[in-house]
Amino acid sequence: MGYNLAIRNGVATMARKAKSTTTTKRAFGYVRVSTTRQADEGVSLSAQQAQIETVARANGWELAAIFVEEGVSGSVPFGDRPQGAALWASLRTGDLVIACKADRAFRNSADAEMTLTALHKRGVDLVLCDLGLKPIGEDATSQLVFGMMGQIAKFERLRISERISEAKQHQKAAGAYLGGIVPFGARVVGEGKERRLAPNVALRDYVLDLHAKGTPSRAIANFVKLDFGVPTTSKTICRFLRKHA
Repeated sequence: MGYNLAIRNGVATMARKAKSTTTTKRAFGYVRVSTTRQADEGVSLSAQQAQIETVARANGWELAAIFVEEGVSGSVPFGDRPQGAALWASLRTGDLVIACKADRAFRNSADAEMTLTALHKRGVDLVLCDLGLKPIGEDATSQLVFGMMGQIAKFERLRISERISEAKQHQKAAGAYLGGIVPFGARVVGEGKERRLAPNVALRDYVLDLHAKGTPSRAIANFVKLDFGVPTTSKTICRFLRKHA
């Protein structure tokens, strides 16, 4: 039995090679641990590599390399990880990727769905050991489970969108400043996440005083720009006066 190189954060190590056959398919393994301690201890990495080697050998696939992602959080999308990107660059049509579990390879169901679609477009298969020993789509179980993951991914995207919208509405109702143009007559107070909009009392009193003296709205807009450095228009001044005068 021969050996092939396994990529360990850019450093080549040795991995056992499956016996070749006339229909040998080139396979690449991918393993990941999320903490430096796990990477140093190597237990999880060794277990994952052993499982990938077993799957490749059972199917008669040539295990060309195993890409080892050490101490990288699962929150990072697959393609943005150093070894994930290196693996992606090594693939060609007809190859396959082997990972032990979906949570070792992908950020979430949405990341898994998008990556699988991208792999299939390149003519590359994906095997997740916990879903079976065949490429996803070749047997009913893996096809069903991954199809369910796709539906979960859509649900996750909708829920994320809803949570973001609800959070913004709540922040806006509480007077939080979410960025963008500051409304005329307001100012930003606080720091970081505590930033919120508050009335610009000095500006309000200035505009109301000029209006009380009979100053036209166009002239008030010019004075505001000169004295406060706030560009505005006569229409904005009129709207402000209707609300506050």
